[in-house]
Amino acid sequence: MPKKPVKSKRARPLSGATECHLLTGECLISFSCAVCSGNIYQSAALGLPAYTVRPEARAIWERHRDRLLEIWRDPAGPEPGASGFQASGYRGRGRTGLPCWAEVKFDGVPFPPIDKAWPPDIKQAHREIQAALK
Repeated sequence: MPKKPVKSKRARPLSGATECHLLTGECLISFSCAVCSGNIYQSAALGLPAYTVRPEARAIWERHRDRLLEIWRDPAGPEPGASGFQASGYRGRGRTGLPCWAEVKFDGVPFPPIDKAWPPDIKQAHREIQAALK
């Protein structure tokens, strides 16, 4: 009698667009993002308004939270040559205590006011997240 296949408890890898959306709240490539409904044509197929957060987005965040926060809060700072289409492109942007978009949206972490002592990349991340939260 054949054995049943064992299901892996490991989470499926995320697309770069999904990782970026969870960190900054901005969808760079809407057709491959698992967090938002995408543009008008894609969202019509899903039955959702355009660019809205999909119902399964919270579960995706909870499965990948630890790995993404480790990248976001990396105290070593920027990774040279990192791509803007992967989470590694945002390495270290939360090292000053700035929460990522998904922490504010799904975990209820309060969003701090901008601090003038932050480096320029952290200030830019703050502006992006604040705009995405509106």
